Amino acid sequence: MLETGELVTTIEKLTLKLFNMIDSLFKMSLSEKDELLPQKTMVNIKEDIMLPVEQELIPLLKKKKIILKSKIRPRKINILAESDFLRVVFRNLIENGIKYGYKESIIDVYIKSDKKNLYVSVTNTGDGIPEEIKNELFQKFRHADVGTAKSGTGIGLFNVKNIIKKHGGKINFESEKNNRVKFYFQLPVN
Repeated sequence: MLETGELVTTIEKLTLKLFNMIDSLFKMSLSEKDELLPQKTMVNIKEDIMLPVEQELIPLLKKKKIILKSKIRPRKINILAESDFLRVVFRNLIENGIKYGYKESIIDVYIKSDKKNLYVSVTNTGDGIPEEIKNELFQKFRHADVGTAKSGTGIGLFNVKNIIKKHGGKINFESEKNNRVKFYFQLPVN
């Protein structure tokens, strides 16, 4: 049983996360209408993006007994980007990996960069993406039930693509039935 102080701390953290998510969704909505462009600052991929997202997703990972492995090469990568938006991208891709991945499996996040681009891939073991939605996967409100997972709102991957596009990047995926799904994207570093 949690102590009162621990409960208050947990509630404060969850409230802040909820506020940040609502704020990010509002910004994305404005961005989609070209009323808001990303407010880019220098972002450390590990410290500002991966670690906060990993912390948020610990309960979901534990629930399905999924291990999240991340590899970042070089260890310190800085990129000019909107950190709130990038957290949305990473959170959505990893959450989808959890949601549609097999229990007791592994999600691999591989991040590398060169002088020009950041390259990210998120791979999970699962049923794969049904053929009938592959061509529409990044469209707004497009979703499907995959395996035992029920789909969400259909705006997650649409927002991910929109954010990556606003940052001058591109995204794609590979899917093998009853094996794996890999989303990968690249963004310019500056």
